[in-house]
Amino acid sequence: LNGDVKTMRDIKEVPSMGRWLVDLMEARPVFVLIFGLIGVGSLTPGLKLITSDFTHTGFFYDDDPMLEEFNAFERQFGNDDSVILAVHSPSGIFDVDSATLIQELTEKMWLLPDIIRVTSLANYSWVHAEEDDILVDPFLPDDIPLTQTLLDQRKSIALSHEVIPDYLVNQDADTAMLYAKLRPGIDAVVQAGPLVNAARDLAADMSKGDHTIFVSGGPAINTGFQEATLNDLKRLVPILMGLIIITLLLALRSPL
Repeated sequence: LNGDVKTMRDIKEVPSMGRWLVDLMEARPVFVLIFGLIGVGSLTPGLKLITSDFTHTGFFYDDDPMLEEFNAFERQFGNDDSVILAVHSPSGIFDVDSATLIQELTEKMWLLPDIIRVTSLANYSWVHAEEDDILVDPFLPDDIPLTQTLLDQRKSIALSHEVIPDYLVNQDADTAMLYAKLRPGIDAVVQAGPLVNAARDLAADMSKGDHTIFVSGGPAINTGFQEATLNDLKRLVPILMGLIIITLLLALRSPL
């Protein structure tokens, strides 16, 4: 008995406000439910103010020294990020169909949003000598017809070049890379979503024959993170809400 009395004395008295709220919920559950829904609904306009940033700037404050140093670098040297299209052909890149496709892709990639430069086998500046002259030509010429004999010569040159292998074409000569360089994001950060979607549409439209075109690069990775996050939320939020409702029904044994 003494122990029970001591325990009762140790219990703190419930605050009057808390007692009032409990009594109100018990006496008028429908009113409390409707009032709560109205309160939550009144906060929904603020949802449009919530933004997500999946770029590198999302990990730093605006005045972070590292971000300021990076912005200074971009002002001086430009953006070093690129959207990359990888063209794979099991039959090889150095045939007329593949070379023509690379030339067409190079021209169309210039039209992608926020792109300031495109580099590929089609327009790579090939510096070479002819007798006493130093010439700079596109690696895949656009002023003469492409023939298999010419492309065989270019393949031999490309695979023995000091820069081109594993940069614009792989050692097996069945995959070529096209780099679309982004504008500097000084005034406004480049939005990766529209750019990557445009690159995906271009890849889908230009895929033909045995050619497969893949989209890669920093913007594609950022967009992939965003899409994965949104897809996870679409699946997890309904599951979470369902578990909450089931838990409340089991705990309260009543919908109200």
